[in-house]
Amino acid sequence: MSLTAHISMQALHSMLLAGLLVLASARVDIRIGTATLRDPIPESFMGVSIEPLEEAPIYATNPIFIYLLGLLSKTSYGPFIVCWGGNSQDLNSMLYKDEAWRTLAELYNKTGVHYYLGLNMIDGEVAVAKNQIQNAFKYLPAESIFAISMGNEPDMYGTRKPNKYPLKFLDKRYLKDVQTYFKALAPVLLKKLNTTRVFAGPEVTRAERLRSETLLSLDPGSGMANIHEDAIMEQGLTDVRRWVSFCKRNGVPFRMSETNSLNLGGKRGVSDALGGALFVVD
Repeated sequence: MSLTAHISMQALHSMLLAGLLVLASARVDIRIGTATLRDPIPESFMGVSIEPLEEAPIYATNPIFIYLLGLLSKTSYGPFIVCWGGNSQDLNSMLYKDEAWRTLAELYNKTGVHYYLGLNMIDGEVAVAKNQIQNAFKYLPAESIFAISMGNEPDMYGTRKPNKYPLKFLDKRYLKDVQTYFKALAPVLLKKLNTTRVFAGPEVTRAERLRSETLLSLDPGSGMANIHEDAIMEQGLTDVRRWVSFCKRNGVPFRMSETNSLNLGGKRGVSDALGGALFVVD
């Protein structure tokens, strides 16, 4: 299982300023005993989620941010993951500027971080998603691509666009729609990455809404299962355990994003700080 924190622009700015003070005044060592772990810690265990992608040049050229990612990458079990997406990926129907992809390529060369890219699905425009990923592939090295997700929190589409999607879209139409996107993107993925197993999803807001057929029916496109558990982590742990077991049985990596969210606040004492993600591990 992997964890990703979600960070807003304002929160990251505050973190970077605080990081300067910490780096200038003290060194903090954290040791985690692994002798009693039932399973080995997977590669790419930790990550951060940032949005919107249009602001990538602001982050990727910030020397403090670059230094921070460099440190995290060096101390990680595997490549550190930066997810570009969230609500904003479903709000954007235009091509991202080339500058965004160029700066991300430069950031990869400097730090070795890998990218989890979110594409628009709520608009139902397959051509938009295909154009976005083709433009990204012009600049990003194949080895920098960790995963690609279609849409953000599709279990909420019926609420966000009730005139376009049924209330239970995840059950009624999600698999069909994702297959349409997969067929359009597969040739592009295969040409660049030599595989099509890079889809992550379905990015649902709660683990209890993730059904087994949602994953199995996505084969051969599914690269991993991914859910969001931010403000209510302690209520969803039973479902998380169930899905970790399911994914292990079926050979599908399991990733949990927004396990704590600085911009959304989270639940006090549980998921309202970066260290809150360790609550799930415990």
